[in-house]
Amino acid sequence: MSSAVGLSSNITSGEFPSGSAAAQVKTHPVVLTTRTQYAIPTEKYMIPATWRRFHLSQLINKVLALPQPVPFDFIVNGEMLRVSLGDWCLARGIEEEETLEIEYIESVLPPERVSSMPHPDWVSSISCEQKGYLLTGSYDSTVRLYNDAQQLLHTIGGHSGPVSSVCLIPLTSTRMSDDSEALVASASYDTTARIVSVPLSPPNPDDMDPPYPKALASLCLHTSAVSSISANASGRNLLTGGWDTFVGVWSTDIPETDEVDEVAYPTFDADRKKRRKVSKKDPNGPTAAEKAMLDLAITSNGKMIATANGDRTISLFQLGST
Repeated sequence: MSSAVGLSSNITSGEFPSGSAAAQVKTHPVVLTTRTQYAIPTEKYMIPATWRRFHLSQLINKVLALPQPVPFDFIVNGEMLRVSLGDWCLARGIEEEETLEIEYIESVLPPERVSSMPHPDWVSSISCEQKGYLLTGSYDSTVRLYNDAQQLLHTIGGHSGPVSSVCLIPLTSTRMSDDSEALVASASYDTTARIVSVPLSPPNPDDMDPPYPKALASLCLHTSAVSSISANASGRNLLTGGWDTFVGVWSTDIPETDEVDEVAYPTFDADRKKRRKVSKKDPNGPTAAEKAMLDLAITSNGKMIATANGDRTISLFQLGST
């Protein structure tokens, strides 16, 4: 076993916590390990019990003589060290003579707010699935697409109630073969969900026929607010969950003709005014969850649905082939 290493050659007495001198402070034997590039010799260090994360981080920097300070966090027995070393040991009944193995990792700085994109009403949903783009859904019944320069590219209407959830459908299985547009799905309190084709470039004012978002389908199943929408990894299926306790499983293929009754699910006036045909889709197989749903997700293998419910539970459903 290696001998304990003192700290006097690395940390001056002025760098100990105020009111303490090296000889007056209780110490703990510590071995410091890391899987980062900032490894120090695996010796046993006698660490003052009053030291906290900052002092240990300072030690690593001084031993390595780093030109620029690098902050570190410290993990003891699987727990992040948030108090002094002595307080941590006292709370767990660890004696002064017991050697501690402490792993250190680079600190992750908290996120810094760099900008804000105001909306007219509450923003209920956001998606960053499309690289370089940001998709939002708002209580003003509108979906918005931004690029990474925070430029508003398109404002997508069509819903008659607040938008509750948005997602991007992977294009791997669709008829779109290029990267010029995205397939957007949205859910709303108006009891429907929608599929819209959205260009990934802003309209050019000099273009006589610029590309605009094109409504492709309205998904008609729910009798109450649709609270969540999600696509599977292949892009072949969409899932919707609503307050009416139903989970809808949908194909993303766009039908040539309506699959549901026009009287039961009338086309929105906004679509009529734009003179665009919006096919009405019927789900492949609705599933009754027995609980009002607030959110849902599909597993990466596409075989299970998980729903978050208003009764403080999570429900799991087995899916067939998707």
